[in-house]
Amino acid sequence: MKIHGYSEFDIFANPAVVQNNVRVLYNGYAIFTEGNTDFKYLLVNGAVLETNTGSGGNTTVRCFHTDTFQFDDILHALNDATPIPSASVGTVAVDCPSKHLFKTSFSGAKFAICASGKLGFTAYSSDMTIAVEYLNGPINISMPLSDNTKACADMATSVLMTPTGATLLTGISSYSHSRKLKAEGHMAMEASSCGVSPRLALTSF
Repeated sequence: MKIHGYSEFDIFANPAVVQNNVRVLYNGYAIFTEGNTDFKYLLVNGAVLETNTGSGGNTTVRCFHTDTFQFDDILHALNDATPIPSASVGTVAVDCPSKHLFKTSFSGAKFAICASGKLGFTAYSSDMTIAVEYLNGPINISMPLSDNTKACADMATSVLMTPTGATLLTGISSYSHSRKLKAEGHMAMEASSCGVSPRLALTSF
């Protein structure tokens, strides 16, 4: 899967709503350049938008209705993360020096997550590797000034985070593997040559 021809790209996200440090909603954006046009996809207060800026500097804004940028689905996937002892993609073992390894699923795909505390975490699947790091401070993500944005429907809502999900979002350790590891076995995933490697930069809440 590529987006505007890119298999590697950056996504930035900032907590917009935090309630009692357990319920959170993120704003986020990603920018792609194709030819002379910059495409910026934004998630702002639950609404997803696309802005197109051409070489002349003119920008158009429209609501973007897609399942591609469902950030709250990512939060649910982190909530569902379950500790595992090991994982592999094809014949290659997932290297996780911290030993904090989890399994979850997102958009129909299985992922193994290696958590590295304040350094972030990396999620591996058959055809995708997502590297997540934590930003030192908040970033400015605002709604574009356009009448077209008023009718954009909310596609994301705040999510109640579990202790594991909150730990993965913040890097503040509260892992507890002891009992669950006995019930969960090795996670094996098939390898695919059609890989994509997004990088996600998060501001902790």
